[in-house]
Formats: sequence, C-alpha cells, structure tokens
Amino acid sequence: MTCYKILGVYLHDNNDKIKILYDLAASNNLWKKRISIVATMTFIKNNKFDHTIAISIILLKDKHDLIHKAVGWMLR
Repeated sequence: MTCYKILGVYLHDNNDKIKILYDLAASNNLWKKRISIVATMTFIKNNKFDHTIAISIILLKDKHDLIHKAVGWMLR
C-alpha cells in the first residue's frame, strides 16, 4: 500500500484538505473507501488517532470484507 505514503502524508502536512479523506470514505466506490482508512496510517504513525476512529465509524456498517479488513488493520 502506498496511499498512506502519498495521500496520508499530503493530508497530514495540509490539514486544511482533510475533507478529501471524509469524501473518499463517503464514496460508493470500494477502493476510495479503502484508501480513506488506509491513508490514516500516516496519522497513526504520528500518534494522531482521531481521523482513524472517525473514518472507522463511517465505514462500520460497510458490507464488503475488504473494508472490514482495512479498518481492522488500522485499528490494530
């Protein structure tokens, strides 16, 4: 996965653009939703967990197993 190295770093450095993360989480596209949660790894590595928790709550009831797997991975 490289999305946290690209998008995650960009959003961490440009916090005023964080809405991008939430727009991806609200998408109907599986891959955009998955990117939204995995990109939060950059925040996790910097001991900032708010966005990971918020995105996890948004994706909580998603039906796709790849989303469950990605959310679980970030929460671990």
